[in-house]
This record gives sequence, structure tokens and C-alpha cells, in this order.
Amino acid sequence: MTDILVADDSALDRTVIGAVLKKRFPDANVMAAADGWEALELIKWHRFDLIITDLMMPELDGLQVVQEIRSRELDVPVVLMTGSGNEEIAVKALRAGATNYVPKRSLERFLIPTVESILALAQLDRSKAQLLSCLSESQNKFTIGNDNSLIQPLVAQIQDQILAMRLLDENDVARLTIALSESMSNAILHGNLEVSSDLRQEDESLFHSLADERRTQMPYCQRQVFVTVALSATEVRISIRDQGPGFDVRKAADPDQPVDLERIGGRGLLLTQSLMDVVYHNASGNEITMIKFAKAKTPAVTSDVDRNQTEITNNK
Repeated sequence: MTDILVADDSALDRTVIGAVLKKRFPDANVMAAADGWEALELIKWHRFDLIITDLMMPELDGLQVVQEIRSRELDVPVVLMTGSGNEEIAVKALRAGATNYVPKRSLERFLIPTVESILALAQLDRSKAQLLSCLSESQNKFTIGNDNSLIQPLVAQIQDQILAMRLLDENDVARLTIALSESMSNAILHGNLEVSSDLRQEDESLFHSLADERRTQMPYCQRQVFVTVALSATEVRISIRDQGPGFDVRKAADPDQPVDLERIGGRGLLLTQSLMDVVYHNASGNEITMIKFAKAKTPAVTSDVDRNQTEITNNK
């Protein structure tokens, strides 16, 4: 049985969120906490598969809940529910160990897909992980077309290897796979197909319609995405390169500045910057490299970063 905890100081919101979760996951055990303190007390005595917490709560907010969970070294994913104006705190919570965020005004759009993605990780096939545990170092290269249906199988393959090699705990793997999924989607939709995120903000159905058209049009249909995954005892390094024209990396959002978390465009880059340890693009902006340092390791200074490449962020 799946156990989910919902923490929110609004009784109405707790009821609504619980009903949405039960409708999609009828066999789940959904428990509720009226504030951060009650949530932490329940966590003491119950093992949850997922925690969904409001960011802004009196006395103990969502950021503090995340910090306390990580200080106890509890391996449980936490999803934040954010409101407008909470951007800076939400980014801090992502860096502190939260797995993802869901804008409260867009719960219908983001909540269930987010929960489904996180819970899918918990169903990892342990027998496959045991077989992969023999790996001590690995490098794989994938070349895929503009087919979004291939993203999740690729993500699953990568997460299996990372967990089997015990490079990261399950929460960090969940965070990495979110960043990977977002970056892969960006490479296909914004890179190869050149569909603007501004259009998605204005009309999501028109955005996807244009993307589908371009999958069969020249020159977009011939473009591919190249993914390189290097796993070692010290780090997970993933590079994703598309064949689009790229973008001006100097205009990339600064994760330390206030950002509209409810805006669809830019959400993927914000998540990637907040969830990974190092993120940088090449000079032309059509390749992103993401690094997550292995647990219990002190990373050496990265020496092989091309000086002509533009580093976007280093959260360590």
C-alpha cells in the first residue's frame, strides 16, 4: 500500500488534495497534518512513500519541514505546494532536498503527474538492481529522435544504474531524474522543434499542436538528441545535446533571483539548476551538462570543463 502524507494548515485544501489523490490512487493510505509540527510528529512513527506539504504554514513552513526531514536522514521524497510570491523560499527548499514543487493554482495540471512520476521510482525492480550492482563505472551514449515517449524509458534505465551502483540515495535519484526529464523535454521541444515556451504559456494545446506538426517537417524532423551518461564512484555526469540553433546562455535565469514558479516557460531550467550540483551549457546553448556528486564523496575540482563553455550554476 502507498502511504502519502499531506501537510497543509487549510482544512479545505487538505480535504481537496486528499480527494484528488484518492481518486487517482484509490488503494493509497492518505494521511493529513494540520501544520509542519504535526507532520514531523507523524513522520516519527510512520514510514511514508511521499510527503506533500504546503510551503507557507505558520510556525514551521515547508522549507523547515524539508530541512528537518533531511537532517534526520529520512529517505522520503517531498513535494512542495507553492503560492504566488513564494519563489525564493521554494528554490531554497529545492536546494535543501525537496523533490519537486507544484503551484497551488495549477494543482489540476501538475499534482497527479508529479506524484505518479515519484511513486514510479519506488516500484523499481530490485532484481534488476541486484544484477547491476556489479557495475563500478559506466558510460553510455544514446541517440534518440523527437519522440517524447522515449524520455521515461531512458530515465528509468539511468536511474536503475545509479541506484544499483549506490551512487545516490533514492531521493537524490528522484531529484536527478526530474532534472533529466525536464532537460530532455526541453532539448526536443525547444531545441530541435524550436517551439517557444511563450506559446506554451499562452495556449498549451496550440504549443503541442505545433510540436506535432514539426515532427514531420523539414528541417526539424531530421534532428536528434544525443545523451551521454557517465557514472563513476564520485559523480553522475549527464550531457544532453540537441541539433537546434541553441539560445543565448547569458539570458538564462539566475536561480538566485525571484522567478515566477507558476510560469510554464523556464520551469524546467529552474528545476534543473535547483536540483543538480553543477549545471552548465556550451557556448552555443544547444548542450547542457548536469552533474550530481555521489553521496559521501568530496568532489575534486572539475578540471575538464571547457573554458569556452558557460557555467550556469554550482549549488555546492
